[in-house]
Amino acid sequence: MGGFFHDLRNLLSSTRENTNSRTHEINTADPRHLAVSQDLGASQRSYIPRQNPLGSAQAYTEAFVPADQPAYSDQSQHNSSGTLSFAHDFTINNPVIAENIHLSEPSLALKWLEVRALPGVEYHSEARDPPPRCHVGTREKFITTTERPLSDPNTEMRLLFLYGPAGVGKSAIIQTLAERQEEGRPLLKGATLFFPSLTLGNLSDSSPDNSARVWLTISYRLATLDPSYLAYVITQIRRDPKILEANMKQQFKTLIAEPLGEKKLLKSSGLLPIFIDGLDQCRKYEMMLQIIANFISDYPSAPLLWIITGRPDRRLLKAFDKLPLQDRVKKDFIPVDSEDALADVKIFLRSKFDQFQEDWDIINPSPWPKVDDFNHILASARGFFKIASAIARFVGSPDVDDPMAQLKVVVSTVAPLPTSAPEHPNPFLSVHEMYSEILQNVSEDHYRTAKRILGFYLLPRGFGSWASQSTSFLTLCNILDIEQGVASASLSRLLPLLDIPKPKDAIDTPIRFFHASFAEFLISPEASKKFWIDMQEVVDDLWQCHSRILRQANLSADTPLPRPNEIKLAWSPYPEEAQQYRIKLWRNAQRVFFHQLLPCPAAHCAMGIHYDELSVRGSTRRIGVLREINFDNLVDRYTLPDVPYRLLAFLDWLIESDDDLIRHGLLKMLDLGVRGFGWLKQDGISFRVDVERSHEGGSLITFKTYTDSALNVPAGVPSEGLFSTREPPATSGQLLNDLALHKDGFSASVVVGTRATGQCALLVDKNLENLTIYYLLPYDPTA
Repeated sequence: MGGFFHDLRNLLSSTRENTNSRTHEINTADPRHLAVSQDLGASQRSYIPRQNPLGSAQAYTEAFVPADQPAYSDQSQHNSSGTLSFAHDFTINNPVIAENIHLSEPSLALKWLEVRALPGVEYHSEARDPPPRCHVGTREKFITTTERPLSDPNTEMRLLFLYGPAGVGKSAIIQTLAERQEEGRPLLKGATLFFPSLTLGNLSDSSPDNSARVWLTISYRLATLDPSYLAYVITQIRRDPKILEANMKQQFKTLIAEPLGEKKLLKSSGLLPIFIDGLDQCRKYEMMLQIIANFISDYPSAPLLWIITGRPDRRLLKAFDKLPLQDRVKKDFIPVDSEDALADVKIFLRSKFDQFQEDWDIINPSPWPKVDDFNHILASARGFFKIASAIARFVGSPDVDDPMAQLKVVVSTVAPLPTSAPEHPNPFLSVHEMYSEILQNVSEDHYRTAKRILGFYLLPRGFGSWASQSTSFLTLCNILDIEQGVASASLSRLLPLLDIPKPKDAIDTPIRFFHASFAEFLISPEASKKFWIDMQEVVDDLWQCHSRILRQANLSADTPLPRPNEIKLAWSPYPEEAQQYRIKLWRNAQRVFFHQLLPCPAAHCAMGIHYDELSVRGSTRRIGVLREINFDNLVDRYTLPDVPYRLLAFLDWLIESDDDLIRHGLLKMLDLGVRGFGWLKQDGISFRVDVERSHEGGSLITFKTYTDSALNVPAGVPSEGLFSTREPPATSGQLLNDLALHKDGFSASVVVGTRATGQCALLVDKNLENLTIYYLLPYDPTA
């Protein structure tokens, strides 16, 4: 026998007590104290370890077989020469009493594995009771698909990966599969490991890393199922007890690859399932997956079927895609809102409500719930078992004696137009706790970025011409000025909750919430608390971003025309499409600029998309934006030709504004009688805007351009895309003649803007019947 047992035998011999005593008292508080029963010979001794491997105050006795006894035999558990087989009246004081202890070497090996295995992670563990499991008649598609290779002797499948959003029911499927294996194939039930969330699963750097204990956990269960495998483990522990402390690769090689792949110790008539639930919850999941893949490649006939679940972590999915032998590996996605999921949730909830009616006599209505109420609940669950389970637990809570009242709370929460009700418990508390648990893993810096991205997709009507349901991930990042790497990093921990397109698909694919309940959670301050996304901040942020886009297009000092090609792209699409992206960003920025700057009367809104309650109305914020506007060509730079109405509303607001703009140096009165028009920049672009009102109530708006400069249309912009280039402009001489005709009729004349960014003179003539004339003239403050 190896040195391990030999050293322990010498240790015990050197501390032998008086064997004439029937019973020996041992002080367990003294680590030096050992005891030997009088009935034990030199080769059969009991040992009180110096440190309890279980990590508790309870001591236990380890016993070892003599050196000449075989490591394992079919009779070793039954013959009379086993360890402590003759011990009796054996007492340990302070405080444990152990009588007639029979521990053989196999028992010792199992004990060594047990104390090093992950606790509470198997399908029948008390720590998981009651575990999630599939309701009868639900998830049959995934259960049948997974069970099929287990009963197929000719299958080459060796790895099945079930993945899906958080709360979709992956753990319930694995639990049900494990229980069915126990019932139908007890000798081939395999091993199960359910990674606990935020225990092994917290992927932060400060979380404990118990990855090395995974193979020990699986090895322990296999050792309880197969004698030949247990004998192998005993031999390995005798040979090198430190194997239990080796790294993941070495442990797998010794405990899995050699016995099950190379030596083929398992003589199974079918595949033995190894269930690993929540692989993404393990910090070293990529290494684990690669180890398993290498095993499948090196030992293709090994009778193990690895059945693994996980959330749609991008690195994990990429690791699966890179695996060799794809014919032996299969991925199945478990969607939230598929037709099967919707049908399964309906079966589950209907069965639960029927059971509640049987359990509580006070439930009288039939059917219960009412059809409309039941449909509201189904619509809220939308195929999401996490929601359905939360509703069932809430209504049928054993702590509440009135399920009908509980149901009213649920209905009032999920109905489209819930009626006002007193405060009540949250029926979706467990769902919200799951969302908060996932969000806790996102750093503050990353969540600030994630809030900006998700906030847009939470806007029911989008922003400007960008619809929240169709605006691509790449487009949104360019709007928000977020680089690809920053965006991906900020959302990486939210993959269990979001369908995030891969980089190659981000150019035309938006981000999608796996389930609407997460979106509802984020916009509810009561539910999401510190993770709440304020829609006011979202709209203000988007408007500021569109203002940034306009500033970039208007920076060029060598031309009065905008230059969309100056817009910076944080996440560039294909080179041939980059310019068109810039044009799209510029156009939508023009569309929303005046639209969000001022409150928009619905009757005059050309777009029909406006957040009246969220408009940027704060005086301080507006003043800051006005300081950045280049007013010397307000029309071409900031106005979309198709939507001129908001420009006119803005001009009227400037004229009718209070002293706030004057106080901040953004507006001053212009005395035309003293200065005339000598301040006019004749090489700039001037505009006359006529608004002719019809008797029927409509208006006809026309623009006329004046300049002495040659106008070159910016790259990528059609000539009709600018007011100044739609028709050949008139000269500045013609403009001065025109102004002379209206000089005495101007009802308002002001200078708007700052010298630093550009100014214009705004002149308005409202003295003509059914006609209002606006002049926007570039102003030279040095003249």
